[in-house]
Amino acid sequence: MLSTDPTRNGALFGGKLFSFGLVLVLAASWGALPAAPAPGTEGVTRMGGEDPVLIDWRDLRGLNFRTGEATPELQALDGKLVKMAGFPVPFEDWASNVTEFLLVPYQGACVHTPAPPPHQVVWVQMYASTRAALPGQNPVWVEGTLHIEMADNVYGQAGFRLVGMRVTPYFY
Repeated sequence: MLSTDPTRNGALFGGKLFSFGLVLVLAASWGALPAAPAPGTEGVTRMGGEDPVLIDWRDLRGLNFRTGEATPELQALDGKLVKMAGFPVPFEDWASNVTEFLLVPYQGACVHTPAPPPHQVVWVQMYASTRAALPGQNPVWVEGTLHIEMADNVYGQAGFRLVGMRVTPYFY
C-alpha cells in the first residue's frame, strides 16, 4: 500500500504511479498501429465479428479456368472472408516464415508432381506483408479474403488469390 503522508509526497507519488499504470494498460490493449497494406492486399473484408465462410476444394471446382467463368455459388464467395484447409507450398525452398505461398489440396502438389489444375491452386498473400509460420509439410487452416483471379507463378497457375489474415496448423 502506498503512503499518503503529505510530508513524503506519497499522494503525489501514488497518483503518478496510477497514471503510469493506466497508460501501460491502455497501450497494451490498443496494440501497435496496423501496418499499411502491401500492394495487392487492399481488398480485405474482415469486419469486426464477421465469421469466415468454411469452404472446401470442391467449391473451387466451380471455376472454368479455360474460360474464366465461375458458377454463381463461387461468384458469391468472391471478396468474402473464407476459411479453408490445405497444404502450403512456399515459394522459397525450406522457408517456414513467409509472406506468400501456394495452398494446394494434397501434399507435394506443384513441387514433386505435376501441378494441379488452376482451380485447385490458391495463391496466398499475407495481409500487410505479415509473416505466416508454416509447419513444414503439414496442412494448415487459412483465413482471408478470396478473390477469383488467374495468376502465374513459378509452380504453374493459380485460379484464386487469397489475402491471408490468419494461418494456423490443421489438427486432425
